[in-house]
Amino acid sequence: PQVPNPDLIIEEMRFNVPGQEVVSVPLGTWIHSTYLIRLEPNPDFEIVLVSGSITVDQLVIDTICYPEPASLMLLGLGGTLLLRRRRG
Repeated sequence: PQVPNPDLIIEEMRFNVPGQEVVSVPLGTWIHSTYLIRLEPNPDFEIVLVSGSITVDQLVIDTICYPEPASLMLLGLGGTLLLRRRRG
């Protein structure tokens, strides 16, 4: 695509690194960003807000929920009792 003013600069601010990092690239250049954000405890839902005059080509959100240790212990105890009941 034709860029109206190739001297314009896009600045991407990253806050998930120590301090604040600003990456400047010429307008019309593709930017690929990958972020890892850990939220503990796991929230019920996530909201992603993208604002400004940008075009987002792809946005992928992977959520992995791990059960707390007490839940795993109760599942293990229940499985053990179930096996014991079947054999007894």
